[in-house]
Amino acid sequence: MILFISYLKSQTLFLKMDKLSGGHFSDYTASQPVKVGNKLKEADFPDALIVNKALYVTKQKSQTLKCVYTFDKAAQEIPGTEKP
Repeated sequence: MILFISYLKSQTLFLKMDKLSGGHFSDYTASQPVKVGNKLKEADFPDALIVNKALYVTKQKSQTLKCVYTFDKAAQEIPGTEKP
């Protein structure tokens, strides 16, 4: 699993996948680990996908979305999220 995550965050794959995913990968790879309790947590790719999809759908419907609220401290590192 660690090898796969390292592969996902590699620059070669990042450049190719970011074009396909509409920027979700750049948010995922740019998020920084945060300390939660005694552990370091990172945002997951699904977290970045959900946030960007919410922003995309509201933009397509000509609406605005200030942010996506999340209790996940690691996911709060993704642009467009806030703590509730």
